[in-house]
Formats: sequence, C-alpha cells, structure tokens
Amino acid sequence: MLAFTGMVALASALISVVVPALKYSRAGLVLGIKSDSGRLSAVGRRFSAQAALVVMQVAASVLLLVGAGLLTRTLWNASRIHLGFDPENTVAASTDLIRQGYEKNAAANLLDSLLDSLRAQPGVKSAALGTAPMGGDMWTVVKIEGHDSSNGKKDGIQGSRVSPGYFTTVGIPLLSGRDFRRSDTANASGVAIVNEALARKYWPKESALGKHLTQVGIHDQTFEIVGIVGNTAGRNLRLEPPPVMYFPLDQSYLMFPWQPDVSMLVHGPGDSGQLIGSIRRAVATVDSSLPVFRTRTLQEHVANALAPRRNSWRGCCWSLPWLRSLSRPPVCLGSCHTAPSAQHTILASVWPWAPNPGMCCGWS
Repeated sequence: MLAFTGMVALASALISVVVPALKYSRAGLVLGIKSDSGRLSAVGRRFSAQAALVVMQVAASVLLLVGAGLLTRTLWNASRIHLGFDPENTVAASTDLIRQGYEKNAAANLLDSLLDSLRAQPGVKSAALGTAPMGGDMWTVVKIEGHDSSNGKKDGIQGSRVSPGYFTTVGIPLLSGRDFRRSDTANASGVAIVNEALARKYWPKESALGKHLTQVGIHDQTFEIVGIVGNTAGRNLRLEPPPVMYFPLDQSYLMFPWQPDVSMLVHGPGDSGQLIGSIRRAVATVDSSLPVFRTRTLQEHVANALAPRRNSWRGCCWSLPWLRSLSRPPVCLGSCHTAPSAQHTILASVWPWAPNPGMCCGWS
C-alpha cells in the first residue's frame, strides 16, 4: 500500500511537469524558425506569459511531490515503530483518594479493594493500577548495586508504581523473572522490576535479576530486582527507550511525602464506552463519593503524549501555501467496524488530520 501510494504520487508529479514542458519546447522550436520579426515579437510576448505559467506549475508540482514524499515516509515509519505495549482495547482513568479526605494509610489500604472491584466488572478481561506507559509517575534517585560512586552520588531513574497484573493489562512482555504478586505487600521484602534498557545499561554482561536498588525514597527502602520486562517507547520516538524501574504499588505508595492520583487501567473486548463505564461502577462500589476523571483510551493517551510533534507537523504544512491542499482534513463518512492498529495510533499523533480510529474517511 505504501509503495503504491508513493508510485502514484511520483507519477502524478512527473506527468504534471513533463507534459507542459514537452508542449512548450515544441512551440519554442517553431518560434525559432520564424523570420517575421513583428510576428515573432508578439508570439514571444505570448510565450513569456505561458512560460511563467509553466514555471508556476513546475514549482507547485515540486512542492506537492515533496509533501507526498514526506507523507509517504511518515506512513512507512509509522508502520515500523514499536511502542513496546499494546494500546488497543484498553482504557485509563484516574481517581484521587487524598483530596477526598482519606488519610495516607487509609488510602493505601483501599488500593486492593479498588483493584478487586475493577477485575470483578463484567466485560473486563484484566485490570491494574498504575500510570499508563510513555511516562512514569515519578523521577527519583537511587543507589544501584555495583555502580556506587566514591562520592556517594546516586543515579536518577524514571520510576512507575504499578499493581500486579499491570504488564498483562497494557501488553508489556515479561522477558525473565516474575511479575508482581499480591503477596508483595508493604510488610514484605521490597521487590522491583526493570526494563531491558535499564538492565543493559547497568549490567550489560550479567543478569540484573537479584541485584539491589537501595536508598530509595524518604524511607531509604531497598528493592531486589525480580523481573525484567520489555522496553516501551518514550515521548520522543526518535530516542532510544529510557531506562525504567517499576515498584509494587503497595510497597511504594507511601514512598514519598506526596501520593499520586490513582490511575486505573482496564482491558477488555468491549468498546471504550463500556470499559469506562466499568471503571465508574467499580469506583462507586468502593466509595460512591470518589470522582473519576481523565478518562481516555490508551490510543488517545499515546496521541496526547506525542502532541508536540503533531503540532510541529501542522505548522510546517501551513507555512507552505502549496501544501495546504495536501494538509486538508479528510471528510469522515461514518463508523467502521475495524479496530485501530497501534500504527494508526502513531500516525494520528504525527499527522495533524489523521482520521479518528474506527472512522471511514476520504477527501472531497
């Protein structure tokens, strides 16, 4: 499909340039053999206007060809990008326990009940608590086993606090070791899971399993690495995936003086509206006074995370008047019964007027 689009764009541009050029090159040959100076002068003036039109056509064709090439390259790159997780059929939402008057320890004790309520909802295949990929919920400094410096300097690491079942819900593969368990409570020994990028950065020639992260948080907690998961893309798709460490939510909810909003993730075969309704019912079952906000699909989350690149693309298109016809938004005709792919989600994040997932669209 991408190759066909590129060939059509190239052929259209070449035809629009070559045909007028051939036409007026023959006209120039005829004019060159005319001997009548008056007639030659009149025809020359007419040819000058026609030549100016040809120049404008060539310039427009070149710009359109460049635009078509850029769009084709974007489509090609989108088909090759690997997010590291599956954004399809998954929705996210948040609630806030602390601002609703819960004391810190009481809020921490409510997390398991909230997770059980999410998993009990009809149509929910898996559920978890934790921030969606492409941006952890914290940045902290830790001491990493085998990499302690003589001056006591710590390493800054992106972290995320997640519940058991998080990696299954968002589709991040477990490469080695084990997942978090319900037994990884606040009173149990501290455990952590790291992504492949962090494991390769600090232990390139040995296994990261069994290594320790120390002096974490305000309580100087120690965590043993028990699992390694796949990398996930960051907000800048051009950069290598960042090193990330994951902590069990029960062991890390009180790690810092502030407590984050509780992010909920639900995966299932139903549409997004049904899954968001499941989240609202689950929260109401635990405490009907708790708000549910920031509801979104994981596709929308990816698009929002990459919004700066999308906006820069929009500015580029509108800075070139000849590309405005290429950057016209499509006309959406109605819903399609096909699920959007991860590549469509990425394309929507970098092309300003990409059709919404599940819509049948075209250009008028």
